[in-house]
Amino acid sequence: MTVQPEEAAGRLHDLAATQKRSATLFRYQQSSPHLILWGVLWIAGYTASFFVPKVWFTWPLLCVVGVALNFWIGRAQSRARETSHSGQYGASLLTVVLFVAGLFTILPPHTGNQAGAFFPLLVAMFYALQGIWSHTVRIAVLGFALGALTITGYLLLPHIFLLWMAAVGGGGLILGGFWLRTV
Repeated sequence: MTVQPEEAAGRLHDLAATQKRSATLFRYQQSSPHLILWGVLWIAGYTASFFVPKVWFTWPLLCVVGVALNFWIGRAQSRARETSHSGQYGASLLTVVLFVAGLFTILPPHTGNQAGAFFPLLVAMFYALQGIWSHTVRIAVLGFALGALTITGYLLLPHIFLLWMAAVGGGGLILGGFWLRTV
């Protein structure tokens, strides 16, 4: 039986669409545990910042734990793949840390809420850009939602902003992580 050119083109188009869908689902699967991890850490950090604001080491400790667990998750995931980008991720993380340190040197936040809003907006931007560039719509949606919810809480709920971020920031990341696991 001979395959007609139109039929062959249709099959190739279907194959390309399946490949794109598979790559998207793979990215979702890889991102999910990271979102859940940071959601839990955000809930702990923002809740602690609200109830015991004088404990200065809460966020540095949570960030160190989070980064270490992120690398552990990434290493476990990379064992299933042939390539690892841990050097690129480490260099990227260092670049972001230096950028934030430089930014805070010239434009320091004047309130806890400003600092508490800056980092979620930075994360929201990275998620939105990752989603846009990798064609992963759900990750882009999570980024835009996190940014919108952060600004909403900052402007409308300044007296409970840290609890707002614990609930919608941390909870949103956890829900987003589970959302990425669904097909």
